[in-house]
Parts: sequence; structure tokens; C-alpha cells
Amino acid sequence: MTQAAIDIQYQEAEINPYRTPQDDIDLWKKTDPKKYNIAMELVKDKNPTGVNWNSVADNWQEFCDRDDTVATSNMIKDLRAQRVTIHENLFDMIVRSGGVFDHAQASVIDVAYREDGSSNVWDHWHTTLFAYMAGVSHLRISKLVHIQKTLEDCRAEERSKFEGRNVFSLKTSSAQAHEFKVKRLKKEDPKKASYDADVAIDKIFQKLNLTTTGSKTSYTKVDGIAKIKETRKMWQKHLKDNKKADTQVELILKMWTEVFPKEKIDATLTEAVSFSLINFCHVEKLQLPMLKLFFTAQKSGDFPKMSSYGKEAIKLKHKSKESLALFLVYKWNDWMFNSGQTPKRPITIKQAQAAFADSFPKEFISSVWVQVNQTVDVTCSTCGSTWEEKIKI
Repeated sequence: MTQAAIDIQYQEAEINPYRTPQDDIDLWKKTDPKKYNIAMELVKDKNPTGVNWNSVADNWQEFCDRDDTVATSNMIKDLRAQRVTIHENLFDMIVRSGGVFDHAQASVIDVAYREDGSSNVWDHWHTTLFAYMAGVSHLRISKLVHIQKTLEDCRAEERSKFEGRNVFSLKTSSAQAHEFKVKRLKKEDPKKASYDADVAIDKIFQKLNLTTTGSKTSYTKVDGIAKIKETRKMWQKHLKDNKKADTQVELILKMWTEVFPKEKIDATLTEAVSFSLINFCHVEKLQLPMLKLFFTAQKSGDFPKMSSYGKEAIKLKHKSKESLALFLVYKWNDWMFNSGQTPKRPITIKQAQAAFADSFPKEFISSVWVQVNQTVDVTCSTCGSTWEEKIKI
């Protein structure tokens, strides 16, 4: 599985951040042998030199002897400055090409050389792996030679170059882009880092031992950095104070680590809790301590894991912060009464309709509040939205 391969790379990087092509190919064979074997069949018996190299040399030996070519097997990737290998991307690359490596299409591989003797393919590592699997012994490179820089300075510059080229493409996830941006700003632009949203969130993550990519294997992973940033914006708009907003985000994330230790944190659920707290701020009982008791109590029932909530909310409409918030508020409201926390339900149906008026039809909100044992499909005559409406029998 791809995730297994990613986790292994991060684990191994804690001991040694440098990876060879053979390391990543062996890992692919171990974690996803089916696709690995398909890829190997595609590259088997193809031209071992690849194609379209002869525009820069008259013969293969001359190509290999050029100053701007390097043996593929000698290339190294530094995971402190590069992203992990996504074998699915490598598989797609090989399938699209029919297993034939094209030098012209691949262009040149970006390699950085440091004064301590280390090197790093800071971009086009997947292309390097394709060539290695196809038996292409040499590749053209573009050299970045660092002079009078520490190892960490070299890594920072390489991350910056990678970020500048890739963060706006589909090749790099938002989680990777977040981590690269934070490292770059802390190193290159401390003034901007002092008020940047990514850096502010990273400070919270560091305090709570959280990670967006899994690069720190002992940390808890947060799924959905973009939604965490949106959550912070919601609190900023509500509180009109960045520090107070950060405190709220931190308290919610801390609650997840305590109620669901070692589970991947769902950013949509974090958004939903924030939406609920903000839109029902007038409800005295709806505070984080009481929500923590609620989530803890549900673990022995229908919601043993954090991911259980999102799956249930999808049945209401779609997995958005509004639909999940509506579901959570209803469940919490019912729990408060049934568990004896309050003599009556703290939130009335009119209050719920007012809070969610911009998100759902009034009939849909009302249907959630009805205690029932049957549902029917209903379509709103005004907006065309369809949902499962609860009915009494």
C-alpha cells in the first residue's frame, strides 16, 4: 500500500535521511508487489539506453562521458530536503510511457552538491527511479553547487527551490507544501513568519506533537491542513484576535489528542466543532469541557473512533463542516438531556434553525431534531436539495 511505503520512508529517515534508487525500488517491491511486477514487465526488454538521447551525443558512451551526465545508480535523495516517494506516481509514469524511458521528455534531473560531500536530487526523483528501473545507466543533470554553506542552509535552499517549482502543482500535497513553507519562512523571512498562518499553526502542532505528513513518526497525524487553516480563520473572524484564535484551535486539537489518542485527527470534525461553538456561543453549556465529556461518552457506543462521526454525517447531506456541525449539535443536545446533565435540552429547534439558516432548508433542520424510527427521501421545492427526512410513525 502507498501509505505503508510513505510511513516506512519517514521511519527510516529518522535514522538516515539519504535514499538511493535501489532503496525505493526495494520498498515498492515489498509494499506493493502487484504494481511493482506490472511495472517491471513494462520496462523489461526495452531499450536500456532509453530513447531520444542522441540529440546531445553521437553514441551512448559519448553521452555517458559528458560533464552533465551522472550514473543513475549514484544519485541520492535527502528526505530532509525532498518529499517522500509516491510509488503510485511512479507507476503512472511508467504505464503512460509504455515502459520506454524518453530522455527528451524527462529533460534534466536537478541535483544539488554540498560541501560536506552529500548530494540531493531536489526535483525529478520519480523520473530518476523510472530510468533506474528501465536500466538506463546515465542521466543528464542540472547542477546546483553550494559554496560556503552549512548543511542546513543547503537543505533550506533546496526546499525553497522545490517549493517554488512544485507547491502549486498536483505533484505536491497541501501537507507537504505546508511543511516546506514553514521551514522556508523560518529560515529566510523571520519577519513574515511572525504573522504567517502556516507558521502559527505549526507552533500549535509542535506544542501538541502533531504532524501533517507523518514525517515525525512519533507524532499524531492531522488530516487536512487546509481545513485547519480555515478553522483558524473562523476563530479570527469571531474573536478579532489572532492569539485568542490560536488558543481556541490549540484547545480543540488538544481535546482530540486526549479523547482519541494516537488516532488521525479529522480536520473536518475540527471545523464542525468550531462552527458549533461559534454559532451557539450564547448556549452556556456548549463549551469544550462539556464537549469533551460528550465525545468520551460516545466512545462506548456508536462512535468509538473519531472517523465514525464523519461517516454518520454523510448520511445527512455531505461531509462539510455545516452538515457535521448540525449532526454534532443534535447528538450533543440529546445527550445532555438523556445523560442527566441538564433537566431539558439546551438548544431549541428555533435556535438550530437560526444557526443553520444559511446552510440548509428549514425543513431539513427540523427533520434532524425529530425523534423517529423511519426516514423518507424529500426534495426541497425551493432549492432542489434532497435529504433523508425523519418522520414519526
